[in-house]
Amino acid sequence: MDNVLIAAGVVNAISFAAFGIDKFLAIHKRRRISERRLLQLAMIGGSIGAIAGQQTFRHKTQKFKRILWIIVLVHGLLFGFYYKVIFNSAIIAFLEPIGSSKNAFFISSSSRAISSTSSASYML
Repeated sequence: MDNVLIAAGVVNAISFAAFGIDKFLAIHKRRRISERRLLQLAMIGGSIGAIAGQQTFRHKTQKFKRILWIIVLVHGLLFGFYYKVIFNSAIIAFLEPIGSSKNAFFISSSSRAISSTSSASYML
């Protein structure tokens, strides 16, 4: 998980810098970074950096008005899926051998004993 966060941080920093560089090049009437390249950086994981760069440098605010927020939404859903399904299943798989020890048997057998006595009290 740490590598994923580090990679996302690097891509977001590059995306932020790309918006700043493109704004600088636009002011000085020089050859600029293509819109396609800016959107590609956002798509590969730099959506937060792209929005931060867009707002900080006031660059491409009208042209990329909705598309960057859609990309952020998609990235949020993908990260939520990754965290919920893949990351949690890895933790469960890691902890499963711990749950199969003798202590887990005693805990489960004692909970059965409690549940059988509680159901017996309802029968009275």
